[in-house]
Amino acid sequence: MMPVSLPARMHESLDHVQTPAEREEIAAGYRAETLALLRKALPMAVVVYVVSTALPELHEAFFHPDRRGWLLLHLLGDACVGAVTVLICRYSASRAAVVWAGVLFLGMSSVVSGVYNAAVAARAERFVLRELCLLSGAALFLPWGPAPQLTALCAVAAVLAMTGPMMSSGDATSYLSLVLVMGGAISVGVAA
Repeated sequence: MMPVSLPARMHESLDHVQTPAEREEIAAGYRAETLALLRKALPMAVVVYVVSTALPELHEAFFHPDRRGWLLLHLLGDACVGAVTVLICRYSASRAAVVWAGVLFLGMSSVVSGVYNAAVAARAERFVLRELCLLSGAALFLPWGPAPQLTALCAVAAVLAMTGPMMSSGDATSYLSLVLVMGGAISVGVAA
């Protein structure tokens, strides 16, 4: 079982609990409750993400017919990664599996988007903004703590480092990396 650190405010509320057995019982209840929340929130977030990504891409396909093949691969990639995430959430009894399925979704959707943006020489700013929205949404709606959030941020930063030079940009990619890391660090703080 993956260790779960209780939020600081929960530790403060446990000051009146005397025995380690009582503390463990409360911690087990917290883990069960966050697993239930993750099982509800993560599949819904995946569906919202895939749909909200598909709509602008359909618009983009209309104005850039030359990108339609890459757009189709991007949509299929997001849909496949999303489907695997939803299946893991539905059938796994482990909190760790559900949490890391979410991290995998954030990382792999970033890979799919990074490859697409590099292939069509799209703006790197668009990629960074999209990833910051995704990381911020995860921090706000998924009760999984700072470690998974930091792991997702590292995955997104690695994708930007690998694909960013192939994207077009109005500014240096290093500046966008700074923006991504700073915004991502804030999302890690929010998730804590």
